[in-house]
Amino acid sequence: MPDDPDSLPNIAAAAGLQVVEIPGEMLVQAVISSWESGVSAFGPDWLGEGTLICSNAKLKATGTWTPRYTTTQAFAATVKALAWTPRYTTTQAFAATVKALE
Repeated sequence: MPDDPDSLPNIAAAAGLQVVEIPGEMLVQAVISSWESGVSAFGPDWLGEGTLICSNAKLKATGTWTPRYTTTQAFAATVKALAWTPRYTTTQAFAATVKALE
């Protein structure tokens, strides 16, 4: 199965996400501000040229592994998994834990 890079808008669309275009300069400044203030662990070095910065080339080069899914398919599955809605709020879960420990 080929695992060629795809554009971020195509990957987002495959995951059912809405794409919002943000001017490059604005994005860079937002990332820098978030990183410097400690809100994000991802600094400006994480910004690429519109492709995901990841590769499974070394694994494929061993000749013993091939991906089952493309990067786009894997990202869509991850987004779907993260969309799970918990049964309880954090406050409810904490209260239940405290009560159980009493």
